[in-house]
Amino acid sequence: MLLLTPYSSFAAEGETAAGAGPFKAFPQHTSYVEGSIKPNHVAQADLDDTVSRLYDEWKAKYLKENPYTPGQYYVWYADGDWFEDNEITVSEAHGYGMLITALMAGHDADAKKYFDGMYRYFRAHPSEINPDLMAWQQADDGESIIDINGVDSATDGDMDIAYALLLASEQWGNDGGIDYLAEARKVIKAIMDSEVNQTDWLLRIADWATDGKYATATRPSDFMLQHMKDFGVASGDSRWKQVVDQTYSVVQHLYKNYSPNAGLLPDFVIKDEGSGSFIPAPPYFLESDTDGDYSYNSSRTPWRIGTDYLITGEPRAKEQLSTLNMWIREKTNGEPENIMAGYRLDGSEALTDYQDITFSAPLMVSAMIDSSNQEWLNKLWDHNAAVKTEDDLYFGNNLRLLSMIVVSGNWWTPTIVDAEAPTEPADLKAEAVSGSQVNLTWSSSKDNLGVAGYKVFRNGVELAVTTLTSYSDTGLSPATSYQYYIIAFDQANNFSKASDARNITTPGGSTGSIGGTGGTGVTEVVSTNGKATIPTGYPAKVSLGEKIKITIPAGSTEQQMLLTIEELLDAAKLFAKNEVSLSPVFEILKDKAGKFSKRITLVFEFNPSLLKENQTAGVFYFDEATKKWVLIGGEVTGNRIEVEVDHFTKFTVLAMNKAPLSFKDIEGHWAQFNIQQATSEGFVNGYADGTFKPNLSVTRAEFAVMMMQMLKPETSGSELLFKDKAAIGEWAIKAVAQAVEADIIKGYADGTFRPNANITRAEMVVMIAKVAGMEAEAVGKTSFADDSDIPAWVKKAAETAKTLGIVQGRSGNAFVSSGAATRAEAVTMLLKLNEILEK
Repeated sequence: MLLLTPYSSFAAEGETAAGAGPFKAFPQHTSYVEGSIKPNHVAQADLDDTVSRLYDEWKAKYLKENPYTPGQYYVWYADGDWFEDNEITVSEAHGYGMLITALMAGHDADAKKYFDGMYRYFRAHPSEINPDLMAWQQADDGESIIDINGVDSATDGDMDIAYALLLASEQWGNDGGIDYLAEARKVIKAIMDSEVNQTDWLLRIADWATDGKYATATRPSDFMLQHMKDFGVASGDSRWKQVVDQTYSVVQHLYKNYSPNAGLLPDFVIKDEGSGSFIPAPPYFLESDTDGDYSYNSSRTPWRIGTDYLITGEPRAKEQLSTLNMWIREKTNGEPENIMAGYRLDGSEALTDYQDITFSAPLMVSAMIDSSNQEWLNKLWDHNAAVKTEDDLYFGNNLRLLSMIVVSGNWWTPTIVDAEAPTEPADLKAEAVSGSQVNLTWSSSKDNLGVAGYKVFRNGVELAVTTLTSYSDTGLSPATSYQYYIIAFDQANNFSKASDARNITTPGGSTGSIGGTGGTGVTEVVSTNGKATIPTGYPAKVSLGEKIKITIPAGSTEQQMLLTIEELLDAAKLFAKNEVSLSPVFEILKDKAGKFSKRITLVFEFNPSLLKENQTAGVFYFDEATKKWVLIGGEVTGNRIEVEVDHFTKFTVLAMNKAPLSFKDIEGHWAQFNIQQATSEGFVNGYADGTFKPNLSVTRAEFAVMMMQMLKPETSGSELLFKDKAAIGEWAIKAVAQAVEADIIKGYADGTFRPNANITRAEMVVMIAKVAGMEAEAVGKTSFADDSDIPAWVKKAAETAKTLGIVQGRSGNAFVSSGAATRAEAVTMLLKLNEILEK
């Protein structure tokens, strides 16, 4: 199980600024439990686009403003032909809406407005039994929206409302008019007080269900196990663990005794007075003759229980879900169009002769639990995505959208943090296969959410990181003793204890290749005279006395090379009259073409006494094409300045005027100098509060403005025909029009521009490619680690932009095509683009 830590240790109340966020903007791409899967027949960006499309359709059809009280919103649910009393919504629908808008913030710039409006509606319709719960149903009587059919609650709506408030606390903070965390805790307490049977420690079906046959009844579709775990964290109430444990006990009992071959759960459950066991409800217990079967209520259980497994790795969930998956695949011959709208609890026959995405959509979530369901999951995705929102009804459309948010990797927990470390690696074995090579093997570690990798240590120093359970350390010295141990880590960077150490001595005669295998287990090359031969993959430290030092990480080179550093003695002709050099000019050369695969660190010694009062030092490289010095940046410590590069040329340290540090939040940021340069060149600005917010995501409109302010076109732009033209701020209209005229922007297939959506790295690099007129040398495959996730229409631009140094991979050399680009990344890419355009 996860280690659940009090919520206050993650998110202090009132720390965020009013109107801040979203802090977890869609798409999130959550790392689910090890071994889980997502559809693999379409790219991640396509999964996100499908969810975005369905959200837009859902919003247009179901999200309504209270006509009598502006600023209140609700989710309309009465699109069936059986409604007769002007019903408009229920708390179940309201909970869905609050979940959806909190999770889709970032895609929808107005998500917070809608969420807050739904919160106000919720508070305007309290249960009479417990006012921190929601009255379950409302109608429009032509003059106002009123509560009908009992002013009391339904547990499922309240559970989702409480969870959504926790999401909102993480999404927008708690100082923007509504303290979401405080409100969530009120609802969580009310659920515990009024909707939990504190004798059996199960959820009641509602706050009114406290006597008679309903007093001990429960409803499996309310079994939101992951919700309950988050509630326990957020409230600090340990009783939620009792509810979780008892709920799983009932789940196990029901499916093993009443649906052992199908893994199904009934719509309602009652407590048998004679045995004290929980059993399926009889027909017409509350709603229909299928109350004891797998029907419209329990259609949601694969989604509800499945999310707990995906987020927390709950083993008690997997057994039931695995049984369900095997049964439904066999029942339908592996074809989703054969899924019927409900089944007898034992799985023997269907309850109906028709299909409904109410049943097929949640099954996507249960299919995610392991790779044996991959083909089935892919078919389920296509089947559910193909149904038009306008052709289906409220229940199916809402469950489909929520399930697809999970399946696309965009469901996340607002409070639970994985603090459980993997077990230490065992059975470490070391074999000296030659005088220069030792092979290591060990047994896999275990982790609640999966092991991410292993760190290999030699003589107490980290040597390598691998996802395998073996490693070959090469380039060793003969007749030398070495000690090794291994540490495992998970996605949350929890580290295991070290394995037992193994000591080994290499044979006296080396029979291995002196060049090694290009791995990281190699001896470091050290030279202080400015010359070094560096074998493939070797780390190196090369210096010219104290004047300049170069550090090359292991694994940076793909072939042996000769590196030389030369101090240019006749470099005056390289400088303009107003340029003050603080160090000699150094030309760094290597005898093999191409860039390094890792960033190289340069440290220069310079003369700070030459700096004037408002000046600082910066590392520059000489552009041979323009014959100009180009700023790289650098971090100054005393009389030394350090910078990272990926290629060699002529370098020096120059005096530069300090950009006015009007931005309070860029000092020491990796893009500080780029931000200052871009600001001085006038194509980017900060915020009124004196910040630049370098790590904030850039919207599509903002990037268009940045790019046009850099390009400075003299035209007024084309007429904008986007459907959402009204959403484009006045400050961005001209820039967007100019970009459209220049064929840099086209908009989306549905005719929208989506100005307030975060621009993705894929969209940004394609726009940059159009401006630069770039053509890729290789179109089949990029050199990024996540090439398979990069859409085909992006690959040319991404690869060429990387070759030209405009874009770099993120962690692990991943392009992350659907990731939101930050302001710092945007500025850096545009500066490099501008440099290329000026050549």
